[in-house]
Amino acid sequence: MKTTCTIVITLLCAHLVLGLSGIALGDLFPATTAIVAFNAMAISIVLAARWRWVDSLLGGADKTYKTHRTLGYTTVIASITHWVTADDALAGIFPAFTDAANETGELAVILLLLLALISALKIMPYHLWKKSHSLMGPLFMILVFHTFFSASPVQAGSVIWWLELVISITAITAWISTVITLRKPHELKIARIKRLPNAIDITVNKPKSLRFLPGQFANISMTGDRFKEIHPFTIASSENSDQLRLIIKSAGDYTEHLNQHLDSSDTLKLHSIRGGFRINCAVDRNRQIWVAGGVGITPFLAALEQLSMQKSNAGNSPAIDLFYAPSLDLGDDIIAQLKHYQHQLSFLNVHFLAKGERLSPNHFTALAEQWQRASLYLCGPDSIKKTAHTFYKQGGGQAKIYSENFDFRAAITLTDMLNYAQQKWPSTLGIQREDFLTLIHSAQKQWIKHANFITRR
Repeated sequence: MKTTCTIVITLLCAHLVLGLSGIALGDLFPATTAIVAFNAMAISIVLAARWRWVDSLLGGADKTYKTHRTLGYTTVIASITHWVTADDALAGIFPAFTDAANETGELAVILLLLLALISALKIMPYHLWKKSHSLMGPLFMILVFHTFFSASPVQAGSVIWWLELVISITAITAWISTVITLRKPHELKIARIKRLPNAIDITVNKPKSLRFLPGQFANISMTGDRFKEIHPFTIASSENSDQLRLIIKSAGDYTEHLNQHLDSSDTLKLHSIRGGFRINCAVDRNRQIWVAGGVGITPFLAALEQLSMQKSNAGNSPAIDLFYAPSLDLGDDIIAQLKHYQHQLSFLNVHFLAKGERLSPNHFTALAEQWQRASLYLCGPDSIKKTAHTFYKQGGGQAKIYSENFDFRAAITLTDMLNYAQQKWPSTLGIQREDFLTLIHSAQKQWIKHANFITRR
C-alpha cells in the first residue's frame, strides 16, 4: 500500500508543480481540482487495462485494483469540487467549441456520479455492472473534449497542456486495449471433473509452454453463454505438471452454475495468468509459515506439488508449518492430500484446526525456535488472515508477510445497507434482527437467482 500511495502521489504532484506555476492565483484551486480529477481518472483507466508491468510495479493485481478504486474515489471528489468552483467566464483555446465543451463537462460529472454510485453499491448483477463500468472509457473521451476545449486558464502549448495530452493518449490507448483483445485464449480440454460437497475440482490438459508460479491465478471462462464471463481462480497444481488444476467453491451465481452444470464436453478458455502472491519453492528459500482457510488452500496445494517434485532436496530443506482450517465445502479429499504430502515431505508440518477452533497466539509460540524469522503466507477468509497477521506480529515475527485480496469488486451490498439501517432504527422497522437478516438474505438469493447475478467468484 505504501508503494501504491507513493507512486500515485508522486505522479499527481509532479505535474501539478511543473504545470500550474503559471496559472493566476484566483484560478489555481479550480484548475488544480480539474487536473487531479482528470489525471486520477486517466491513471485508473490505465490500471484497468491490467498491463503486466503495471501490476508488477504495484505488487500484484489486488494492489492494482485498490489503487484503481482509490483513484476512482479521488476522481469523483475532485470532479464535484471543480464543478462547483470553476469559472465559465474564461476564454477557451477554440472559442467556437467553448460552450459545448463546458456543457459536456457538466454532463460528464453527472454521469460519473451515477456510474460511481453503481460501482460503490453492489445492487446490480455483475454482467450489467461490468457493462456499465465499461462506459468509463467513452466518459473519459468526453472529459478529454472538455479538458482541451472548455474555458480554461491552462495555455495551449504549456508544459501542463502537453503533459495532459500525453496522459490522455496513454489512457485512451489503455481503454482501447481492454475493448480489443488481440491475444487468443488457450482452449483447454477438460480431463477430469470431481464434484465436492460445495465446490468443483477441475483438471485440464496443460500446454507445455504455460508458465506460472505457485500462488498465481488463472483468468478463465468456459464455453456456453452462462460461462462466457472471465473470472479469476487460483491454480492448485504445479507448472511442472502435465495438467492444470482448479478448485472452485460455489460462492456466487456463476460458480454455483459452474458447479452444477459443467461437464467434460465443455472447453476451458485460459485468458491469462496473473497474481503477485507467489510462494517461494526454491531450495534456498527461508523457513515459512503458511495459514489457509477453506478453499484458500489452493495456492499451497500448487506449492506442495512443486516441492514434491523436488523431494531429492527434501533432506536439507527449510521447515514449512501449515495451519489449515478445513471447510465442509471441500469434503475430506483435501485433508487426505495434505496428510499424504506431510508423509512424503519431511520438512512439512501440517496443523489442522479442529471444527470451531480458532487460530491463537499459542499456535505460533508452540513452533520450533526462531519461528519469528519465518516468512508468513496467508490465503483464505479475511478473518483468518487478519488474525494470523496480528498474532505473528505480536509474537515478534520479523520476516515478510505475503497475502493477496481476491475480492476485486469490494462494494456495499443491499444486505450491508439494510443491516446497518436495522441496527440504527430497529424500532422503526419493528422486526427482530435475526428475522430481519433471514428475510433479507432470502430476498437477495431470489434477486440473484432471477437477475443472473454473476460475481467475480
